[in-house]
Amino acid sequence: MHLSFYYSLNTAVLAFVLFLLMIIFIVLGRYLSKDRITSDHTKNPGNAAMVTSLYALLGLLLAFTFGMSGDRFRQRRVIIVEEANAIGTATLRLQLYADSVQPGFRKHFGEYLEARISYFDAGTDTSRIRVALQQSQKAADSLWSIASAHARHPSNLVASNQMVPALNQMFDIANSRFWSEYNRTPGSILSMLLILCLSSGFVAGHTSVGEGKFDWFMAIGFCALISCVIYFIIDLDRPRAGIITLQDSARAISDLRYLLKK
Repeated sequence: MHLSFYYSLNTAVLAFVLFLLMIIFIVLGRYLSKDRITSDHTKNPGNAAMVTSLYALLGLLLAFTFGMSGDRFRQRRVIIVEEANAIGTATLRLQLYADSVQPGFRKHFGEYLEARISYFDAGTDTSRIRVALQQSQKAADSLWSIASAHARHPSNLVASNQMVPALNQMFDIANSRFWSEYNRTPGSILSMLLILCLSSGFVAGHTSVGEGKFDWFMAIGFCALISCVIYFIIDLDRPRAGIITLQDSARAISDLRYLLKK
């Protein structure tokens, strides 16, 4: 599956490069503005309004993008818990079948559960992710075959009416979880955000030449904070890597092992 260019890079390196580029653009802005030291362009209300609008646009886009990334991260956590609930519900409904039927179900439920745990534990290893998906699909097919076969018997009518919808929900949520990992901030928006960051650095340097001494401490702090925000925006959309992960939520699925040991 195609991944955005930004998500294929090391997020920390990308944020550091952005920080350096913003410093360079500040220096470039100051250099290109030196021939205008004696002018009063900084006092023009129109120029001040444009500079203010640029910073306002940067702040708005940062807040909007960060909010979107945070919402998607929250949705991924919710989906994992919902999947755990769906697997737990389907597993408990094994007890509706006769004792002779339950071992076959329980075996494939165990395989499915371990495959779903491996799916998360694979991290960014695409080969392990692929194997885990294949194993879970194989176990899902086996579960569906058993449920379909027993649904034809009138004696299993009640159990099948409970198990079939539970399996459907379990499979649907697994699919939703898979695709939620690829629901990310579009690369075009990130590109526009990075361009705004560099433009803000250039404008900060360009409008700083004149009366008074330029505060490099504030400039470096500004660039560092912007770079940190960009880091977290991208990191939130990379739940399998980085410092913000779904490890706590994933325990909801691994803790289901006790149901199959009963």
